[in-house]
Amino acid sequence: MNHLWGLTILCFFLILASCQQDDLDKPVPPDNKPIEDKVYDLNGSAQKGPFINGSDINIFELDSLLIPTGRTFQVSTDDKGYFELKGIKLISPFVKLTADGFYFNEVSGTLSNERMSLKAIVDLTYQENINVNVLTNLEFVRVQYLIGAEGLSLQEAKTQSQKEILGVFNLDSLSIRNPESLNIVEPGEGDAALLAVSAILQANRTTAELSKLQAEIIQDMKVDGVLNDTVIQSSLISQTTTLNLEKVRQNLSLKYNELGISLAHINDFDKYINLFISNSKYKASSPFEYPESTENGVNFLPLERVEINPGQDYGFAVKMPTLGEVKIKIKRTEGNGYWYYQPMRAYGWKVSEFNHSNIEQTFTSTLNGVTIDLPISFSESGVAIVEYYYNGSETPFVTKQISWGGTIGVDFQVFDIQEGYWNLLSLPTGTEINNDSIYYLSLGSSRNFNLSFKLHFPDSVTVEVLGGYRDYSYIISQGQIEVILKGESGISEIFLQFYGEGTIDLESNLQLTENSWLQKTFYLRE
Repeated sequence: MNHLWGLTILCFFLILASCQQDDLDKPVPPDNKPIEDKVYDLNGSAQKGPFINGSDINIFELDSLLIPTGRTFQVSTDDKGYFELKGIKLISPFVKLTADGFYFNEVSGTLSNERMSLKAIVDLTYQENINVNVLTNLEFVRVQYLIGAEGLSLQEAKTQSQKEILGVFNLDSLSIRNPESLNIVEPGEGDAALLAVSAILQANRTTAELSKLQAEIIQDMKVDGVLNDTVIQSSLISQTTTLNLEKVRQNLSLKYNELGISLAHINDFDKYINLFISNSKYKASSPFEYPESTENGVNFLPLERVEINPGQDYGFAVKMPTLGEVKIKIKRTEGNGYWYYQPMRAYGWKVSEFNHSNIEQTFTSTLNGVTIDLPISFSESGVAIVEYYYNGSETPFVTKQISWGGTIGVDFQVFDIQEGYWNLLSLPTGTEINNDSIYYLSLGSSRNFNLSFKLHFPDSVTVEVLGGYRDYSYIISQGQIEVILKGESGISEIFLQFYGEGTIDLESNLQLTENSWLQKTFYLRE
């Protein structure tokens, strides 16, 4: 019995000591009076575009060092992304909010196909209306670092981090202290900046890619507040240049109209996107990938490919991301050549009818997440402008000029290669030509012509004429062959086969400049 009585007394003192320790762990004000809970009525919105009905909002109380106290609350959003939680009792005014759910993509005009999570850290002393958005998310880790490592207050840390984040997008002239007060469809300057940053980050990215991008930016800027990663920099500016800003505005207007909210004018977010594009020092690259070659041949689309061989088969290929659209327009500006594609082998492309008035044609992507391709080739000779339009933009992202077939003088054109045979007129002087190989002389013009070409060669060289096209003639004599090419706004050509070894000189009355006529030397090797 005495043993049980002693055990009871021991338990009593242990419980008493535990209660006293709990009292010591609770925050106590200077006058030693216990801290009382304060009641808050919280409300706000989760926005990328707006989060959908039923998205999760979690609220975590934090102490002065931003460490969770263990008190948590949960609420769900309505179809506008709005949430409300009244009468929550908190000791500390500092809270962390997380929004998790599907959202409306303001760039594509569709719902996201994956959930996304955004965070916010706020001081309820200043406001109980809290919006969770990409700016609150980007600042979160940097704010924690500034408080823990540099001893800043929460408000000081938020002000500094926002200036650093806006600097990434060339918007650091703006002053935003509390991004949780912003709304993507309100008319204020800060609201416009929020929508601009939201659209820039989204661009042509999937939800997973967007989440990854934000995580990479957050980690890169955590310690020094500067975005140093050049790959991220390039991705931001490259994707931004493809944005269709009017479509973003229309998408949001339509979405909120569906939600019963009429928006006469959202804000001037496009001003800040254009400011980023015009002032950014980031190096842009194409947001779409062009393979070097495909089963259809060397890819025509890489920007550096500007010299095209007539008669050669090319691919017309883009490795398409999961979102986005490419439109390619080809417009001939010089020459008489054309391009040809094979409709039955076109994969992922919608091709417009050929415009014979403007000599142009448009190729528009129809698939995503695959490499789209079609076979294309070019005939005769010409020069064309190739314009690349991305994601419905009305202005080309980039333009290149291509040429095929080559030119001689002002009025004449030559074609480098036809049906696998090289044109002697396009080869540079000093070129080695192959024994027992076929070459041709070919010339085109938009006016009448009658030109003589003389080939001089030693006895060790034999030249045979295999035929020709249009109006041509020739005379073979010892050590020389003279070819006459005539034309009336067209093409004339002759095919020649060479045997032996020796030097071949080509001369013509084709005038290159005022005092210069065509002269070339070739070396035939056995």
